[in-house]
Amino acid sequence: MSQPARARARPVRTEQPIHIAIVTYLRAVLRPGYLALHIPMNAATKTAGAIAKAMGALAGVADILILCPDARCAWLEVKKADGRQHAEQVEFAAWCQRHGHVYGVARSIDETRAFLASVGIPTREAA
Repeated sequence: MSQPARARARPVRTEQPIHIAIVTYLRAVLRPGYLALHIPMNAATKTAGAIAKAMGALAGVADILILCPDARCAWLEVKKADGRQHAEQVEFAAWCQRHGHVYGVARSIDETRAFLASVGIPTREAA
């Protein structure tokens, strides 16, 4: 008699721990009026991916969007220490640059802190 099939656990993406740390950091240090949110783009199944695409999901969009009280927004792509941007992410970064949107890549909280400072987003740390 065969054994029942085991459910396969989804592997933890290597970006997840730093992604969670960066979002936690942002929510702790952004001043009132600023909002950081994650844009989920990794569908669990092909069907879910097709539905997300039909609903407007766009390959290459950055992981985190920071909305600012002065109507600016900043996009932040999270990468693991040795991670590189995919072609679609490079295209999205170029689109942001062409249209005056702020865009950065961060591999750590320190890089996130530097990004915020470089684009003039104040934090509670800087107070």
